[in-house]
Amino acid sequence: MNAELEMPPIAESSFQRRFFLTWVGLGAGCVAAGLTVGPRLNHSYNPWLSVVLGWAVYGCSLLLAQVVLLRIWKTPSVTSAVVFFAVTVGGMGLLTVGVMKSIGPTYLLVPSTEFSGLATSVAALYVGALLWALWVGISRKRLGKFGIGEPS
Repeated sequence: MNAELEMPPIAESSFQRRFFLTWVGLGAGCVAAGLTVGPRLNHSYNPWLSVVLGWAVYGCSLLLAQVVLLRIWKTPSVTSAVVFFAVTVGGMGLLTVGVMKSIGPTYLLVPSTEFSGLATSVAALYVGALLWALWVGISRKRLGKFGIGEPS
């Protein structure tokens, strides 16, 4: 055993479980709040496609959260958490809203103003992802280095 390697203060599985469950709650709250508040701001309603796509972006972010937590555990950096998670979730959301605003009125016969719930939920999900990624990165950085992912 190398005397220079330190033991981590918490186990990797507890770190991942803690922050993943936090994202499950925070992300679901952001999507639900966005789908609820968005139509009220624009005096419209949520077509079923907005609801499905809002939750689909959230589902993709759940898959991405596991990958980000594995990466952050091995390389503690706040910047990588934000780049790998928040920017990717925001990009998925912008792509979804952009596609729906462009094809919705033409092919789906849904006015573009009816997608305000989707846009608000994606924006709330991005803000939540940004805050969560910063929190995960800072929390992991506080744990310090303990020899994981470094060559012997």
